[in-house]
Amino acid sequence: MKLIKRHFRAWLEGQPEHRPVGRRGEECGCPLAEYLLDKTGLPHTIWDDEYFVGRYHTDAKEMPRWAYYFITKVDDSGPPGSKITAGYCLRILDDWEKPS
Repeated sequence: MKLIKRHFRAWLEGQPEHRPVGRRGEECGCPLAEYLLDKTGLPHTIWDDEYFVGRYHTDAKEMPRWAYYFITKVDDSGPPGSKITAGYCLRILDDWEKPS
């Protein structure tokens, strides 16, 4: 499945603002991995600048720039393993979309 920002944003907007949608620093439990699991029914791994189904690099896809920015900001925003909410994720996306 291709990562499309507007689809990911719509998924986040469909969650209650304070609902945890993933964990920081967890390649299989971060918000992007949770989104892909929700949409496909298959566990995904987010690894560096790639994403793929399962735990192995089979058929890995390069992440779009926005997704790499997003996951870097998620991981840098708190301790590894801590939960991150839909509202906080939306603020990270908003920061990406602000004009420079």
